[in-house]
Amino acid sequence: MTNRKTIVYADDTENIRELVGIYLKMHFPKYNREPHKSGLSLQKRLQEDTKDIALLFSDNTMPPGPRGVELTKEYSRNDFPIILASGDLPEKEALEAGASDYLSKPFDQQEFLDAVKPFLKD
Repeated sequence: MTNRKTIVYADDTENIRELVGIYLKMHFPKYNREPHKSGLSLQKRLQEDTKDIALLFSDNTMPPGPRGVELTKEYSRNDFPIILASGDLPEKEALEAGASDYLSKPFDQQEFLDAVKPFLKD
């Protein structure tokens, strides 16, 4: 049993999930990484115990299941920050839903790291 915190991330595009996983492994190796490919998979995970979650990074549109903005509204009161990424959702809407930060897609490695670093302790 490990006490390491987990970074949960979700995107329906496999290449983005893979890149996010690589970025997290390279720059935040002390954290567990848990990828999800749909809103439904992410929703099921968030319905479980969330005490181990250090950060949630989510795409907005991940069929099947709820959109990232809907999950943000539901879980933004939890004890973990949420970064919402989207190419079709205005930043204002993401932040009003309760997101801690927002990334416009497409984003590069440095933009991703700049968004994530403030929420994670090395």
